Amino acid sequence: MKKLFSLFIFLSLFLVGCASKAPQDKQSSEQNGPDILNPRDFVLYTPSYEEVGMHINTLNYLKSIENVEIQISDDELSEILFHWVGNDDMTSMLTEAFLLGCENRILLTRMFNLITASLKEGMEMTPFQEALCRRAFAEPVEETNSNGIKTVRYIFANTTYDENINLADFVEYHPFDDEFGICIPLNDYAIASFDGDSEENKKDKFFVYGGGTNSFSIHIKELENVDSDKNSIKKAINNEYYETKYPDTWVIYNLDLEGCLSKSGVDMYLIAYGVGPELAVPEIDCCTFAAFLYREKEKKLYSVEYTMNYSKINSNYEIRDRLYNLMGFYTQLSWCD
Repeated sequence: MKKLFSLFIFLSLFLVGCASKAPQDKQSSEQNGPDILNPRDFVLYTPSYEEVGMHINTLNYLKSIENVEIQISDDELSEILFHWVGNDDMTSMLTEAFLLGCENRILLTRMFNLITASLKEGMEMTPFQEALCRRAFAEPVEETNSNGIKTVRYIFANTTYDENINLADFVEYHPFDDEFGICIPLNDYAIASFDGDSEENKKDKFFVYGGGTNSFSIHIKELENVDSDKNSIKKAINNEYYETKYPDTWVIYNLDLEGCLSKSGVDMYLIAYGVGPELAVPEIDCCTFAAFLYREKEKKLYSVEYTMNYSKINSNYEIRDRLYNLMGFYTQLSWCD
């Protein structure tokens, strides 16, 4: 898989369609969940190798702009602002997340000026443009969280808050120093690890970042001695927990091993998601996207769960579904070497 990701870096940047088979096209017998499968209109499809390559090249290009390694004109910046965002593909969502996390104040000011200059009389900003403009004028405030980690949150006019969670930049990571690998967004996480007892044959690792008005967590798990029948898989997934947490939306898709999954090294690749109010605090909105990878020869199930929540006073609350959706694409960037 490392060779695969090295290959992506060298793929040329070109526009590709979203022709891969969408998970929601799977037959109903391969789903588990309620009839309302997609209440937030999430974009669900398996990206091709070419699109993942474009994703990585786009990220590197945007980082070079932010770090002033590449100088771009206002026309080129306008192209990014008005044509690279708002599209129903993984790379468009990456671009939005990257711009919302921009820390180059000069670049942010240029983006604000271009957005305001583009508005004709009577026109309003899009929710994404509003969020980006809040970022441009928010005050960065350094804080130390309960784990002693220094963080920076952005406060806009003492009314909305941005916890500065990165979903754009990422690295390959093998959580248990074995064959299981994932792509993990770069943040200064608080990390906790647990090794199950001999009966459970389970390893757990938790990553948590953010807090206040927006938090992001990753839960990675490896289970041994899992049989391939549906009941064993459901039990290993802990499906009842998710159905309780997301009673109206939790759904599981059994994906075809095609596109970027064709060399995932597994026999079964499931993704799932749920979205809705937090059970303990209903005014907080929450979403989980998860991947479950099964290798029959070793009878192992690997899972990675990305969860994010927002309160209404977060600067990105109105566009949270786009950021949730980007989380969903990370579920298809896992593999076994």
